[in-house]
Amino acid sequence: MPDMPKLFRVYSYAFSTLVPIDRNEPDLTNRPQVTNTGFEPRPRKHFDPQAWVEDWHFLRRLLHANAWPIVIATGVILRIFGIFRGRSFWLDESMLYQNLIDAPVFRVFGPLKQEQVVPPGFLMLLRAIHAGFGPAVIPLRFPAFLAGTTAFVLFALWARKSLPRPVGRVAAWLMAVNADALYYCQEMKPYAFDLLCAVVLIIQLDRRIRMTALSASAHVECLSAWRWRTAGFLFVIPWFSIAAFFPSAAFLTIVFFVDRKDRQNSSKNLLMAAAWGISFLAAWTIEKSQVVEGSVLWNFWDYAFLKPHRPIDTLCVLADNLINPLHLMTGFSSPWLMFPWAITLVAVLGFGVRKSMALSPWLAGFGSLATGLVAMASLARAYPFHGRTILVLLPFGLTFFAFGIAMLPIRSIRRRNFVLILALITPSASALHIRPFSNNRLISFDGDLEHDHFTRQYGVVKRANASPPRLIPQK
Repeated sequence: MPDMPKLFRVYSYAFSTLVPIDRNEPDLTNRPQVTNTGFEPRPRKHFDPQAWVEDWHFLRRLLHANAWPIVIATGVILRIFGIFRGRSFWLDESMLYQNLIDAPVFRVFGPLKQEQVVPPGFLMLLRAIHAGFGPAVIPLRFPAFLAGTTAFVLFALWARKSLPRPVGRVAAWLMAVNADALYYCQEMKPYAFDLLCAVVLIIQLDRRIRMTALSASAHVECLSAWRWRTAGFLFVIPWFSIAAFFPSAAFLTIVFFVDRKDRQNSSKNLLMAAAWGISFLAAWTIEKSQVVEGSVLWNFWDYAFLKPHRPIDTLCVLADNLINPLHLMTGFSSPWLMFPWAITLVAVLGFGVRKSMALSPWLAGFGSLATGLVAMASLARAYPFHGRTILVLLPFGLTFFAFGIAMLPIRSIRRRNFVLILALITPSASALHIRPFSNNRLISFDGDLEHDHFTRQYGVVKRANASPPRLIPQK
């Protein structure tokens, strides 16, 4: 039987170390001591190192046990803060807004004002919101906010369920504080739907891969529901995202490869692909009618097309657009820091792709195929390889980088955690440096929200600093 008076005094002393002393209260530490219990309380100390160590370990356990709620809450709160800050429209948004004023909701065919190209579904949605709420900033940005926030939450939940624990936490945190993901879910542009498309298709492909382990009856039932949901999403998304073509085409290619030996499933997949193709062609025809070839903006995008006959230019554009979205080079203006850091990032990304191929080969194939399709379209001068236009590749890049960081071949747990913390400081602090909630936005070339590290500062691609070529008026 424990000594109850002794236990009472132990808990009383432990509680007293957590409660600050009120100087107005009488000092009771010198009261008569009870000696028959065998326990004599020590005088009160203002600093107890052992208590601080215990509190630190308790805080670590608390953060470790609630890591996922903290990550998800951080990302959602940052996005809510961004949209409700209500900053004024930026240049691109103002140009798009000209097509909402005094325009019928369903008139989406034909050239738009300010040389804009907008997915027809997104344009009709904005016009409907403008008809109901007028020029209010928050309602017009709400579709992008909803798409971007949903993409983040779905990505975090998928990372928690499907990725190894350290990889999932790193990937979710990178998505939570990524400046591109934060900024474009509070801008009246359709780029957040690009991000949503990639995340949803990653989740759907993961579910399809997992179905192969189910029994025959459960496999057929789950596969039917999965196919209907996927077909519906693929049919709708081309009307809200131009870049959705690349992950959708890569997704269907991998699905066909998985079911290549099953004729019945292959025929059903063919119907799903046909529905997506019809919807995409209809949306693409409308978007093509909006393009004004030979305009100033058409010439402006020339720098963002990859050029096989100019390999140095192409490598610089690839470096700025594939590395800058990670925002791990913020503030580096010295080539002695920039180039070694860039090589380190490429090595980490390469290691992450390698680890992903070993643990999740479908994910590595999906991301590589989608990136290859974007690069091929840029080489054909059909799509610009530029920061916000390739936001669709962000979930793949962050996941591969998380694989590379969290699974570094370091045996010591302390060293691994130290390297992990150092690797996450820069992308987390870059959001403060780039200030995605500020009214002032950087106008750059390849880096989009961040200064170019290879093309603008060091003159490797000098044409990036030149203004768009003037148009010769046709007589």
